[in-house]
Amino acid sequence: MPSFSFNWNTITFSEAEGQVDATITLEGTAEGFGTVLATLVAHGAGTPSGNYDFLAVSFPETGEQVIGRGNGEWRQVAADRWESSGPTTLSTGDTVKGEGVFDLPNRTWSGTFA
Repeated sequence: MPSFSFNWNTITFSEAEGQVDATITLEGTAEGFGTVLATLVAHGAGTPSGNYDFLAVSFPETGEQVIGRGNGEWRQVAADRWESSGPTTLSTGDTVKGEGVFDLPNRTWSGTFA
């Protein structure tokens, strides 16, 4: 399975209707897509589980930029780790399903997609 690996150093929190959202700016790579810049909004921050929205643009070396729009679910599996799972629809018309792990100490989100 192809893999992705993103780093982050900025998280912004906001609150609406009693729910805390964490907006995370991501950058990294995904196999077959090259460099990827993205924003992920995790809804329900500070709770054991929630959902997320994902918006990304990739910059492959051999083709046009690809936009990815996704959403999914996350759940806390340790004090500083969360698992994620969800589909992303690509501007190419394809949809990929990703599974990953957010690692707070290392400020990474990495995993696989198919």
